[in-house]
Amino acid sequence: MKENRAGLVIGLFAALLVAASAAAQEARDPAVIILDVEENGQVEGPEDPVGPVRWGEPLVGGVEEIRGKTIEQVFTENTPLFPPLEGLPEEIWKEQTCTNCHEWTQERICEQATNYLNPEFIDNLTKPHPLGGTFKGNLKLWAEEGCQ
Repeated sequence: MKENRAGLVIGLFAALLVAASAAAQEARDPAVIILDVEENGQVEGPEDPVGPVRWGEPLVGGVEEIRGKTIEQVFTENTPLFPPLEGLPEEIWKEQTCTNCHEWTQERICEQATNYLNPEFIDNLTKPHPLGGTFKGNLKLWAEEGCQ
């Protein structure tokens, strides 16, 4: 009888924990991030950006191409997935980093990121970014925190 009650209590506790985690994640609570560990040991993180985003800290959320890298690393290590400007010849952008053509600094990236806070530019957030579809969302979260 005690074993049955213990099993019920554990089951109820587990159900409440799952429900609370789902609610917090739906509310985008950055303190609750569910990561899936695949059979091969790879860790899958959330596809949506998760804040807070800090300059020198790895990005938690977003597409695989940027997750786990700092903002600076994305600019200096990643190559565009598609041309940054429509019609740009491949020899100019393919297998290049942003820093090959641009002199991005933390301050200049912050200026760009603050554009995503302007309601007039909200449509820009839905367009994919050449460095990974959710990178703009990460930059917006970073700008919301004052580009720290």
